[in-house]
Amino acid sequence: MDFAERLIQYRESHNLTQEALAERLGISRRMLYKYEAGISVPRASTLKRICDELRISSDAMLGEETQQLDPQQEIDKVVHDVSALFAGGVLPEEDKDALMHAILDAYAKSKEMNSRK
Repeated sequence: MDFAERLIQYRESHNLTQEALAERLGISRRMLYKYEAGISVPRASTLKRICDELRISSDAMLGEETQQLDPQQEIDKVVHDVSALFAGGVLPEEDKDALMHAILDAYAKSKEMNSRK
């Protein structure tokens, strides 16, 4: 799926018409049509506004992200990534566990605070 198809998909998933999204973005409907038809691509500043309006990361919009993770998958990914940092055994296991718990607690609190916004 290319950028144009993803833009249509995300716009439609938010139940927005081309006209409504274009108005929110401060661009013409014709320009949005060009993005969706693959005739033109948005500048970086417009891409950021599109992503902000559709509440999606630029990675996902550009096809760099293949799936949206649910909260448990996100936590599992953080645990995996942090575990990989210590694969060399630099820290004692007890310290690794304490660090892991602290990171997971901070991550969970951050997700909770962001969901309240």
